[in-house]
Amino acid sequence: MLSGATLAFELSTWISVLCISASFHYGGAVGLAAWTALVHVPLVMVDWYISPTMERNLRNLAENGYPRPAMWALIALNLVTTNTLVAVITDTFGCFEAAPRFDWVVALGLVVNLALSELTFTAGHYLLHRTELGAKFHHLHHCCRPPSISTNLLFHPVDMAVEFSGPVLSLVATHLLIFKEPFLLLLSIHVLHFWYSLDHSENVQLYHYTHHMRVDSVYSIYAKIRFSGEGEGRADKVKPLLAATRSTAGSRDINNKNL
Repeated sequence: MLSGATLAFELSTWISVLCISASFHYGGAVGLAAWTALVHVPLVMVDWYISPTMERNLRNLAENGYPRPAMWALIALNLVTTNTLVAVITDTFGCFEAAPRFDWVVALGLVVNLALSELTFTAGHYLLHRTELGAKFHHLHHCCRPPSISTNLLFHPVDMAVEFSGPVLSLVATHLLIFKEPFLLLLSIHVLHFWYSLDHSENVQLYHYTHHMRVDSVYSIYAKIRFSGEGEGRADKVKPLLAATRSTAGSRDINNKNL
């Protein structure tokens, strides 16, 4: 059972994500900046305050060679860039001017868009885990174990481009090439962004939370799809990086005790 404070925090993060595009549409760049600075930044700080997870992750990141000041700067960078991407897309295509529609065309379009974003995310996430280069970028993100809501912002910029920007831009592609329905684009982006805001929550604990804990082969985001093929040349490349850094940290602790 979640406490009242924890539940209020979760609901606040949901609302903060769902209102990003509106803050830009009705307030322009100033409105988006104000929403980011006055709502999102405080929520990150609240996450740091109410749970030990974020502080634990920052320490783990530092032990893995990612200094704390750089991680705070990365959080700020990813917060600004992702908010701007979503806000500019919805405003560019006139999503807020479109009349809301809830019919079979929109329902079918939403299913297609979510399936495509699932495919885009899964393909990118697979490469981040199963290739040497991808693992080097993804290692930072998996140092957050267990994750919390702030983990949504602890990505290498290349990793963020693959896992977030790629799926978002796939929705733009279906809008331009197939549906040409601004309300559908607005709905699809909000569903995607909202789901992504939940997938690292230590309170909601969707399956992606378990993926962080186990570093398992479920590379999908909406559905639980496990990949096989852990044979030679196809094994997860993030696990050895995490094991190596844990081993180094353990050796350092032993040496310190022997001094």
